[in-house]
Amino acid sequence: MSKAIANLTPFKAGEQRAVECGRKGGIASGASRRRTVFELLQAELDQEFCGGGLFSDERTGITKRAQMVRALVDKATQGDPRAFALILKLEEMAGASVTEA
Repeated sequence: MSKAIANLTPFKAGEQRAVECGRKGGIASGASRRRTVFELLQAELDQEFCGGGLFSDERTGITKRAQMVRALVDKATQGDPRAFALILKLEEMAGASVTEA
């Protein structure tokens, strides 16, 4: 047996310190692997958009986020009041103002 292993002493049954160490280790392990829904959404929106239909592999060179904005603007220019209201709300949240009428 090596010196390092011989120096270790196991926790005694029911020892509170063992419970605390185990809990802390489990929490830290889970936190390092866990990703929030927001992080997953950000990662997905930053991926490149494949245009031309559901099963197309054609690369467009723009992100899914940019394609969603493009589609929202297209709907607003076609007269969709909900899309227009959403654009106004997003501009307001960003601190931008509508300068053109």
